Amino acid sequence: RNINNDYVLHEDNDYEEKNEYDGNGNLTKRVQYYFDIGKKRTTYFFRGLSYEEAKKRIPRTDEDYDIVCDIEKMAGDTLIRKCIKNGIVSSINKTIVDEKGKKEFIFDADMKFTGSFTEFKSDGFDIHVDRIVLDDCTDVDSTYYKNGKEVRCVYLSDTSKRIVLSKYDKWGNMVERVEKTKYFYSQDGEELINEMLQVVRENEKKKESRKRLKISK
Repeated sequence: RNINNDYVLHEDNDYEEKNEYDGNGNLTKRVQYYFDIGKKRTTYFFRGLSYEEAKKRIPRTDEDYDIVCDIEKMAGDTLIRKCIKNGIVSSINKTIVDEKGKKEFIFDADMKFTGSFTEFKSDGFDIHVDRIVLDDCTDVDSTYYKNGKEVRCVYLSDTSKRIVLSKYDKWGNMVERVEKTKYFYSQDGEELINEMLQVVRENEKKKESRKRLKISK
């Protein structure tokens, strides 16, 4: 993409999306055109401005829009970033960067933990770990980089584990990719035992029914 006020275009069957960026590559505006209803919705993005200040910068011709403001401040060694949508806090990010790497923790407006991102080095790898928490489910994606290339990805959820291994030649071209997936049984121990007992009871009932049938004959 060209970051000098150009745009990225996405299309599917229902809408078209146009994104605009400033000279530093920061997203400043997103316009979504909905084909089925013939309307558009614009989202403006501001950094370092309050909602009240940002609202003054919206063109008067725009009627259907959202305003997203990112407000940052330092608290000790922690960078706190609040995402405010239409005057209401939607998420809070806390980022710590030290000699070991980078840690980012994500919370919703009620300060409920919703995810994290960790970046560090180990055994010659640059490792990125994404953790997403949704209700009672947790997904963890770990990506291992070497010389700027993804060499191993591990995707772990409550129901499965997927590993992707990649190899490259001396020019950096991928020459081999191996993917393995393992699925877990999602029920806990007590549920599994109860289900097994239920199967045993049903089998016993079937046996008794067959015995009665033989006797009646």
